Amino acid sequence: MKRGAVAAVLLACGGAVAHAPSAPSIELFKPPPDTHVLDAALAPATVDVALLDATGAPAPNESVFLAQISDHPAPDVMGVSDARGHVTLAAPSWAGGQARAVCRKDGAIFFTEPFAIPAHGGVRVTLHAYASSRKMDDAAVIFEMNTLVEPHAPGVSVTVGLRVYDYSRVAWKPDLALPLPAGATHFEGGVTSPATSLDVDAKDGVAHLAGTIAPGMHTIEMRFDLPAGSFRLTPPHLVRARVVTWAGPATRLEVAGFDAPAVDRTRFGAPALLTMREAAPGAVIGPLDITATGLVDKQP
Repeated sequence: MKRGAVAAVLLACGGAVAHAPSAPSIELFKPPPDTHVLDAALAPATVDVALLDATGAPAPNESVFLAQISDHPAPDVMGVSDARGHVTLAAPSWAGGQARAVCRKDGAIFFTEPFAIPAHGGVRVTLHAYASSRKMDDAAVIFEMNTLVEPHAPGVSVTVGLRVYDYSRVAWKPDLALPLPAGATHFEGGVTSPATSLDVDAKDGVAHLAGTIAPGMHTIEMRFDLPAGSFRLTPPHLVRARVVTWAGPATRLEVAGFDAPAVDRTRFGAPALLTMREAAPGAVIGPLDITATGLVDKQP
């Protein structure tokens, strides 16, 4: 299955995590949006970046640059934020193309979604750069996981959608190893959030996540094949999990510690078996032991 195939499952399951599994004293932080707006008063093909910290105060003396979005990108246009947190970057040869504003701070990287570089006027950008840590607890990070199990001869195909929430004012710099089930092959993985700086790959039976998780919500997808439908998944700090497979006459789905699955005929566009579990406040869900048999392809 191509990356993005689990998007319908993610959307159909819906709903955000209602609580963070951490000490009650942790303040839940809602990050302000990064923005980009056209401004005809600016010089052609210039980008004025206002770099802010988590409190909205200027972030001076930080490296900021424009990165061209292209199959053959030009060298980055570099600058440093001034005492007001501003830097103006000019890229006249990029007019008509796309770029994003980027800041590297203490080993973390923050960037905007891509935006057009206009030939007439410029763009005003607001970009937030946060303090960062390699410790998951410093950043109040939790995971939500949606898993789709499908037949794929001679075994099964597993697609995992991870939502990663950072509820703090601190960005997380993960160097995270997630063991894959025994016998996993044909791994595919990637980030589906447009402004998330994260690399996802696998080697020797382990999926690796490395990069920056800024405050807010980020989505990651992984897919792999297994020789059989009994396997274990071990995400960290998991507070909500759902497991889905398409429903057939002999389909059976069991997840240890979860309720028996129910048949859902509406949310997924085809009859599906769904089971889910949500951790109590302050708790997390342990490893998921999943068994799926009698699988069928999605029915129209």
